[in-house]
Amino acid sequence: MNNAQTMARLLALLVVCVTTAACCPAAALRPTVTPTTFLVSSEASTPTTQPTPTPTGTPTPIPLPAPLTERVTADGTWRIFTNANFVEDLAFHDGLLWAATTGGAVAWDAERRTYVKYTMFDGLRHNHVLAVEVAPDGDLWFGTQRGVSRFDPVGGIWQTFTTDDGLASNWVEAIAVGPDGALWFSVLGGLSRYDPTRDAWQTVTTDDFGVSALAVAPNGALWLVGTQAVYRYDPVNDTWRTFTTDDGLADYRVEAIAAGPDGILWFGTLSGVSRYDPVGDTWQTFTTDDGLAGNGVEAVAVGPDGTLWFGTWSSGVSRYDPANNTWQTFTTDDGLISNWVEAIAVGSGDALLFGTDSGVSRYDPASGDWQTLVTKDGLADNLITAMAAGPDGALWFGTRDDLYFCWYSGVSRYDPSSDSWQTFTADNGLASNLIYVIAVGPDDALWFGSRVETYCHLYGGLSRYDPINDTWQTFARVGDVVLDSVASIATGPDGALWLGTDGGVRRYDLVSDTWQTFTTDDGLINSHVEAMAVGPDDALWFGTKGGVSRYDPTSDTWQTFTTDDGLASSLVNAIAVGSDGALWFGTWGGGVSRYDLATYTWQTFTTDDGLADNVVSAMAVGPDSALWFGTPNGASRYDLTSDTWQTFTADDGLADNWVGAIAVGLDGALWFGTGNGVSRFMPFEQSLVQPTSPTPNSSAPRTPAPHRTAAVITEQGPIPLRQAGDKRRRKACPRPADSGLCGGGNR
Repeated sequence: MNNAQTMARLLALLVVCVTTAACCPAAALRPTVTPTTFLVSSEASTPTTQPTPTPTGTPTPIPLPAPLTERVTADGTWRIFTNANFVEDLAFHDGLLWAATTGGAVAWDAERRTYVKYTMFDGLRHNHVLAVEVAPDGDLWFGTQRGVSRFDPVGGIWQTFTTDDGLASNWVEAIAVGPDGALWFSVLGGLSRYDPTRDAWQTVTTDDFGVSALAVAPNGALWLVGTQAVYRYDPVNDTWRTFTTDDGLADYRVEAIAAGPDGILWFGTLSGVSRYDPVGDTWQTFTTDDGLAGNGVEAVAVGPDGTLWFGTWSSGVSRYDPANNTWQTFTTDDGLISNWVEAIAVGSGDALLFGTDSGVSRYDPASGDWQTLVTKDGLADNLITAMAAGPDGALWFGTRDDLYFCWYSGVSRYDPSSDSWQTFTADNGLASNLIYVIAVGPDDALWFGSRVETYCHLYGGLSRYDPINDTWQTFARVGDVVLDSVASIATGPDGALWLGTDGGVRRYDLVSDTWQTFTTDDGLINSHVEAMAVGPDDALWFGTKGGVSRYDPTSDTWQTFTTDDGLASSLVNAIAVGSDGALWFGTWGGGVSRYDLATYTWQTFTTDDGLADNVVSAMAVGPDSALWFGTPNGASRYDLTSDTWQTFTADDGLADNWVGAIAVGLDGALWFGTGNGVSRFMPFEQSLVQPTSPTPNSSAPRTPAPHRTAAVITEQGPIPLRQAGDKRRRKACPRPADSGLCGGGNR
């Protein structure tokens, strides 16, 4: 949503249209070629037993168009990194398993264990895909957070549908095909129907059901899940019927629906499975007391032999044979890649395919063999909470899942020179998997700050990683003081490490191994320190929830700045030092403020000036001295020399519009940590520059790197702001925190 489109931006869009068909379907018509496939690494996907030979008569997968790994615009080259192993939905067609994931749409040849991943670069509306369905004509339909994408796998044509076309809402939760070939879309904001024969859309209702599941019964009736009930819609008579727990539903929190060929409806809830017989209008509930693996049921499917399969929140998969009334459970001990099962599909040879939070598992009931299908993406998860460039050129990312509140995934390290990934968690030495800040210390070690999430049993702390010796060190206490929430880290001019916490500022002298604490009693304006930086005057600057504090270690004096002085907002998320020595402060809701140390003057920039959003959660100074700002609506670049603004969004190359972290690589590339993956942007002018690596422990003054802080200042941590109208229910833990059902943050 750029405010001002220059001719260069229009040219960029034209280039994108021609190369990727992201704008116009006609341009998407490209020859079908042998796809670029990725073979799953044997280490990551060695099956429990050897896979069975391809059954005779198995459909031969059709060739797919090769995915695009880069996008070239008028400004530079973009690349996206996402984790496509968190599976939201599955669909099997013509020998290919299509997985809707949080990192794109993946087409698996399960027999050969190869895959192709499509992202927004190819024409997908958004990388977080919530639903997938196969239409009668063989086209694939994907429901995303920004609309619907239709893909012709033969012609390689992508087409996008949004509210502008007739969709009731752009947040599409589920898709189903009716007996007449029409497509049904349950969205946050109603129910939509698309007739492909007439290319016509119809909004059946705009009632906000909070729909998360959809199914079509053999008689053509639609079953939808609402916030407090299950709804049956008869499209022929245009009639509705509501079912609640008073009728026999086990729980109003329904996560999945499946309709059997006999007309029986099955509902997966957070309190077990409910079976509904529409003929007798009778209900029956199954729980762990009957043999169900776990009462939190996320997926339901009907097997080819009439058996029922249920994927649970954290207890694996259950198989129920209604003919014999027998139950069987499969977990990671049997070969399942994860016990958290999100989706189930039936593949070739009657194999069962299970989409989990860690990839896909394939089970052959005839032989009992298991196979694991995992993409080679190394990013631990797609919501980036922190980011930093290491002294060796590697990029470090703090990650978490963007739907499940208590799922934090640790730190991922990416080496651009070898295109390789490595993940570190609490099992390796991190104080916690919830990382809010990453910084390079004066000793070139990596420092990681964690925050407290009591509900998730995460209690913060500070971790140090020595990449040379591959050793970890954790700091949980400073004397009698608990190092709880560490939100920012900076290296002082004397080489000491400074930490911004929820209890003030801590200074750590690495040489003497001593600590010092500064609070509001000393002069700090607010004890919640979200950001910090070292100014050109060697003073320490602290961004807090109550304004800005400046500390001069030479004179041991404090100075405070608030909105009365010219600061845009007292809630300061980020601080950066410009190439001219000015201080920049990213705020919550007030835009960006610039403070000139030479003239002692303030200047504020907002959306009226060209900033993408007045909530600024990250800042960085580019190699060309331009300022970059991360916001919920994209990344903005400000050229101080020409006083011009430019905004980049997902339409340009960002993995998502919510940008919560920014870093500059040693090669001059810009890295953006978003709510749905990582983007790397190499401006054309910068790609011609060969940067030199900084000299370790140089005596020359070091310009402190900007430190990313929370995007939303709450005790619950960073919650990415979605576009207007996005109201997806955050999937909270269905059990008390001490149950361990949500993994305690260390899944």
